[in-house]
Amino acid sequence: EGHAERATHVVVTGRDPLLINLTPSILRQAKWLASSFSSFMAEPDSEEATDCGSDWEGLGGALWAGSKYRAINLCDFPVELELVSQHHSGLTTQVQPTGALWEPLDEWLLPRFATALRVRLPGGIASAPISLERTGAVDIPGSGALAELLAPSPRHRVLLVATRLRVHNQTDLTLVLRFHDSVQREVLLVDVPDAVTCPAA
Repeated sequence: EGHAERATHVVVTGRDPLLINLTPSILRQAKWLASSFSSFMAEPDSEEATDCGSDWEGLGGALWAGSKYRAINLCDFPVELELVSQHHSGLTTQVQPTGALWEPLDEWLLPRFATALRVRLPGGIASAPISLERTGAVDIPGSGALAELLAPSPRHRVLLVATRLRVHNQTDLTLVLRFHDSVQREVLLVDVPDAVTCPAA
């Protein structure tokens, strides 16, 4: 940012997984916190939208203004969310397949001071708790899907429910996918409903 002589350059090479923790100076931390707090307190610039946008950059912009917590279900089945709170227990809500739309969760979570969620199939076994304060992912028992909490911006948290196999097309080209039977090598006819696709998935 105009101070090249103060920049820190880190080059890391290796063959095995490596965890790197870079701790900035207290001044940089303070600057980042001030910027994040200012962004959080600022009023949204436009009306709230319920479409997840054309790319992930939209998640931190005006398209996602308004609600802090929201859910996207890219599975072809509904899921049940159970609230984890010191003040309430046993409260649940159901999220139907959303496709390119999202479900706001603020009115359900915030008044009850929720700290985490459990996710399950309706009537099924609940997952491990997934914290609302940090990103993470949990298995949804019996579904083959994951519930993942994303933080596209300091102001927003997105609960993404999707299968383990996902296709991210970051090009401007339309892809044609073919799935083959593992034994007979035949091409499988796969019907992909709109509810399991999203331009920002």
